[in-house]
Amino acid sequence: YLGNNKLTNIPSSVCNATSLTELNLSSNKLSKIPLEIKNLVNLTNFICSRNQLTVMPSELCNIISLNHLELNQNRISAIPVQIGKLVNLEYLQLDDNQLLSLPKEIGSLKSLKYLYLSNNKLSEIPAGVTYINGLKQLYLDQNQLINIPVDIKFFTRLQVLHLNRNNIEFIPREIAALTSLKTLAISNNLLTILPKEIGNLQGLRNLELDGNQIK
Repeated sequence: YLGNNKLTNIPSSVCNATSLTELNLSSNKLSKIPLEIKNLVNLTNFICSRNQLTVMPSELCNIISLNHLELNQNRISAIPVQIGKLVNLEYLQLDDNQLLSLPKEIGSLKSLKYLYLSNNKLSEIPAGVTYINGLKQLYLDQNQLINIPVDIKFFTRLQVLHLNRNNIEFIPREIAALTSLKTLAISNNLLTILPKEIGNLQGLRNLELDGNQIK
């Protein structure tokens, strides 16, 4: 654990510790991740939140063993297409960055169950995300979304969907396909009506719609 220090670079000795399975570098002053990070071939958990990263290096995507990745609260504006190689990743936290889009290759993350993208600059739900059939929780609060795509119907295992504080004007009737959904949060958007199909969500336990224009 190297969190809460004043590191500006990851020590080379860390990248040579090839048996490492967990590495926590949160709350430092890191502006980049060295290319040698790819040497950590046994790494399953990597936490580098609350730093000053502007890019996610493609070398990080060579660590196929990664199961848990946290890069939230940085300044990341782009994700490399190589992210699709992280086929064992189950947990990905990218909230509080500067993301405008995600590469379609994110749809290759078939093991992904938890995806955090809140507080970025996304104007649409990235197309690749809808192909992650096993996704259980998706957080997209406080972006610049204006609609929910009909491809949302592929989220048949999704249990939690957060879309608060966006500019969404309507909910498509394809929402009815989300038969596993337990929480739907679309507060503080621009909704004026609700589709009757929401009534088909028999498992829904929590519906948050405050701060809209529903009549």
